Amino acid sequence: MSYRVLAAEDAFWRPSNQMGVLNTDLAKQLQASTMGARLWRLQPGQASTRHRHRCTHELYVLLEGAGRIRIGGFIGELRDAGAHFIAIPAVTPHIAVGPLTQRTSLPIINMLEVTAKGLHDRGYSRVALFGTRFTIESELFGALGAIDVIAPSPQEVDEIHRIYLELATTGHTSAAGVAALRNTARAISRRDRIDAVVLAGTDLSLIFDEDNAGFPAFDCASAHLTAILDQLPGGTVQ
Repeated sequence: MSYRVLAAEDAFWRPSNQMGVLNTDLAKQLQASTMGARLWRLQPGQASTRHRHRCTHELYVLLEGAGRIRIGGFIGELRDAGAHFIAIPAVTPHIAVGPLTQRTSLPIINMLEVTAKGLHDRGYSRVALFGTRFTIESELFGALGAIDVIAPSPQEVDEIHRIYLELATTGHTSAAGVAALRNTARAISRRDRIDAVVLAGTDLSLIFDEDNAGFPAFDCASAHLTAILDQLPGGTVQ
């Protein structure tokens, strides 16, 4: 596998056009063709331009300091357009669901609450998580309460995270990747005597559901979708 390295002293920095925030286009300088990557240096009080992405996902990684991301304004637009509730169809953005709930009058169908309730209703008290490294290591952002969350080994987390990112960025993984996840789930189930592996990443639905997983599984995405459909007019999903 080839790679390129950009030394810090070689990076080209410039102020952004509208807000004057220093930034460097890492993807362009590294000749990346399938993704964008930009490093920003915001001073206290600075902000980036308010914007939205209709067809792509944007991931922010905070390297130093603290900041705030504004998302509540868009919810007001949805309410004015006639929306009755909000659903965030991904796991990781739920890290901000608490502050978001405080900023909107629309009810939120919270995937974390749906998952916790679903596990409780099935009588599960001991689970493991499959998803991104952050989701696993944060124990689903601490949302599972009294349920005992068993951590995979560091090597298992590395493998789960790697395959999940492949799924999330390309939409597929190899047969070997599917087998590796399945074997890891089975090993954890035997070793740690868990009730189920929580599929805590919506992209996992591209390869697994609760019927074909080959190990005891709880599908966050499926449970969330059922909860959403139950809130639609006249809809109760069996």
